[in-house]
Amino acid sequence: MKHFLFLPILLINIVTVQAQKLAYERADYYSKALSGYQLAGSNGSYTIQGVKYSFAFPEASFRITFYNQMAALATYYSTGNKEMLVLVDSIDMAKVKGITYHKVGDEVVDVRLHLKGSAPAFFREILDGKEISRTKVDVVHSYVKKGPALSEFVTTLYKLCFEMQVAQGLITQAEADAQNRDRNITPETFITRYPNSIFNMEAKQLIEARARAAGNNRNN
Repeated sequence: MKHFLFLPILLINIVTVQAQKLAYERADYYSKALSGYQLAGSNGSYTIQGVKYSFAFPEASFRITFYNQMAALATYYSTGNKEMLVLVDSIDMAKVKGITYHKVGDEVVDVRLHLKGSAPAFFREILDGKEISRTKVDVVHSYVKKGPALSEFVTTLYKLCFEMQVAQGLITQAEADAQNRDRNITPETFITRYPNSIFNMEAKQLIEARARAAGNNRNN
């Protein structure tokens, strides 16, 4: 029987946090680490409804602002001769309710951060240095090429979410440790044991993928 892990996620060790805020050093660490993984998985392309899009990340693509503990994600998108900067800011990583993965073509995965409805982020499109749109969103998309950087990126996102939750008192250190320790159990058992876990969206994706595979086998 397949066990829980949709992607080859590494063991997540949560650093004990005692303050109500993520320490500056930790915010800086996550900003640099996540930016580095995105840069390593940069310069990919995908096609949606016949239109080819290319994406790339600036050197500091992911940033956590210490004073308000909010994250921001910057991505360059281009299609044809048009290039646009997309900036998603005011992302409350403590309010991420799950992460899912969606294949976009053969080499790119759309990593989606699902936010609680009470904590939307702002999606801004910037063209030629001018903001042309601003929208509230509860799903943040980050396109990353398949490879080692992808699993490192997602693992580090989970680590950051847990640290932020512990720092804000939304979950205890013991609860975070227990969820990470039990990630080797089946997804069905995990969801039953931890009904409010940030891992559950990933677990449900695995259950659905397994059901589709079983259905395809029956039809063959």
